Amino acid sequence: MLLLKRKTLLFTEELNYFKVVSRGERWHFAEVIQNANKIHQAIQKSPYKLVLLDYRETCYHLPQNQTFNLVKVFEIQLSKFKEVKIAVIVSNRSKEIGSFWSSVCRSKGLDCNIYNEVKEGENWLASHFSTY
Repeated sequence: MLLLKRKTLLFTEELNYFKVVSRGERWHFAEVIQNANKIHQAIQKSPYKLVLLDYRETCYHLPQNQTFNLVKVFEIQLSKFKEVKIAVIVSNRSKEIGSFWSSVCRSKGLDCNIYNEVKEGENWLASHFSTY
């Protein structure tokens, strides 16, 4: 759990997709929105339309209803998220909230899926390489 105390966002461009690695504990909705804004800005600068978000080392301590509010922010303010396909990698401890987030995102027109392993997310993204 020591790794979770240090909060970071790392951005890299892989061969066919944009990758974000998030680490740390998230206790406040404003902090989650701030990170979403940073990711949104990085995606805007990237030429890629395929995104892998690695959240295995991120732990959320927010009520589930905040997940719905986060998607509302994506929908209204962070429109670039609607233009990309997103594979989100979560740990087992975050799978429930990740699955809920993913289903809310899809209901709002965002194309994202939740996975436990990076390879699974990469395979899903790979199925869309030819589209972009």
